[in-house]
Amino acid sequence: MIFSFFKSTKLAQISFAFIASISILFFTSNVEPDILFFSSFLIYLITFLLCILIISKNLYYTSNNFSSLALLYFTFFLTESEINFSVYLSSFFLIFALRKMYLLTSENRVNAKLFDIGFWFAISVITSFHSILFIPTFLLGLFLFFKINIKVLLKVLTGSLAAILVFLFTNNILLENELDINFITFSKIQFSFHDIKLTVLFITVLFLFYMLRNFSSNLKTRMYDLFMTFYFFNSLVLVLISKDLFIFLFLPFLISFSNIISKLKDKLLFEISLILIIFMKYYL
Repeated sequence: MIFSFFKSTKLAQISFAFIASISILFFTSNVEPDILFFSSFLIYLITFLLCILIISKNLYYTSNNFSSLALLYFTFFLTESEINFSVYLSSFFLIFALRKMYLLTSENRVNAKLFDIGFWFAISVITSFHSILFIPTFLLGLFLFFKINIKVLLKVLTGSLAAILVFLFTNNILLENELDINFITFSKIQFSFHDIKLTVLFITVLFLFYMLRNFSSNLKTRMYDLFMTFYFFNSLVLVLISKDLFIFLFLPFLISFSNIISKLKDKLLFEISLILIIFMKYYL
């Protein structure tokens, strides 16, 4: 079966998934293979490795088995959206800030972690302003993994202001205003996902099934699950705003997909179902 090769997440599986993923994007996306295409793909792969790090080191109750296979399937879904370098970069910085959020469970260097959360979240917003909609998710994370008070928020805000100053200095002095921020006009937002409704439905059902199946009485595990659920629905809102923001669903998909397959006793039916979904998307 296909699943047997991808059971572990090692160099061979990751290398194959990388080569297959760039082939999928190259042959199924209507884009020119220019520097932005390859830069976006590189950011996509680095984001994947960062997600693997989070799953392995921070989400103690999950498994990263079959993550390379999850990367392949997500790449198929990603072809329905436009490859946008700034959006991919924003997603990476957002997940990097998320990693710092998980590290708050340790009391070492808390002030530096709070600064980093604000800094990298602000960088994510600067590269793609849609990321500002994740503010509720990060506030919930502070509440769950640490605490929320004026002092904590000021430390996070300090990091954000530092990121803004770095951007202004870089843009105005070094790059002579070559960079630009595309701010959202909220009055023009129209929720529409007709082109990707099957994909969105599949990922939503997959994630909810994972959450229900892995419901735990352990308070720490439930805290992690609550945060990831909030992050998932926050990402879903962005996808409903624009299908070109589909990359923000990457981490929840990796977690749910990998863990569901890992715990299946009979994987043949699920494997056939996934193949049929890909077939339906491209041939029906």
